[in-house]
Amino acid sequence: MGHASAAHAPQVESTEPPVLSAGAGVVIGAVFMALYLTLLVYLFAASAGSVPAAH
Repeated sequence: MGHASAAHAPQVESTEPPVLSAGAGVVIGAVFMALYLTLLVYLFAASAGSVPAAH
């Protein structure tokens, strides 16, 4: 039983995490970058007075 689980666990680990971590990393990175840039642009425009307060 221990041998079966030992043979099964590495297969699942080596199959799943790399793809999930890579995909999640790309998605999270893109989302954070978009949010960060949007926030910077909005704050810059707000400080410049281009964005109306009642939006």
